[in-house]
Amino acid sequence: MTELATVGVLAAAPAVIILNHGSWDVVAVAVWGVCALFFGSSVFYVKMLVGASRPEAGHSRTASWQSRAERLSMLYHLTVLAVVVVAALFVSERTATLLAVAYVPIVARASYSLIFRPVTRLNLKRIGVAEIGYSVWFGVFVSAALRGPG
Repeated sequence: MTELATVGVLAAAPAVIILNHGSWDVVAVAVWGVCALFFGSSVFYVKMLVGASRPEAGHSRTASWQSRAERLSMLYHLTVLAVVVVAALFVSERTATLLAVAYVPIVARASYSLIFRPVTRLNLKRIGVAEIGYSVWFGVFVSAALRGPG
């Protein structure tokens, strides 16, 4: 899971806040966690798509790998939902709503793919463009959540 570790490192924008203020800030750590959780989703989602698109899908080893990738993706996205629900207990209603909306696209795309298994061939360009769109969506709603009331 080196990809997931990399996501944690790349979600380091809050480190700038820590370096700028000279100390750990709860907000900075929370922003890091929110970003790492969101971007980690792509790791599990893409691995699931790769498993589903392999031409030798009839081979038992590949089917087993695909099944494992699907289970891990489902577990990760259920964890995302649980973390968002628990986090909502500790923030304002406005912030909780904005954070929940920020995660809607990734949970929806994973759920759709797990339920309908639509992938037969990977279109990496389409996946990349969609991931950019999800990231922009996420950035807009998380920024709004961080701005506070108003």
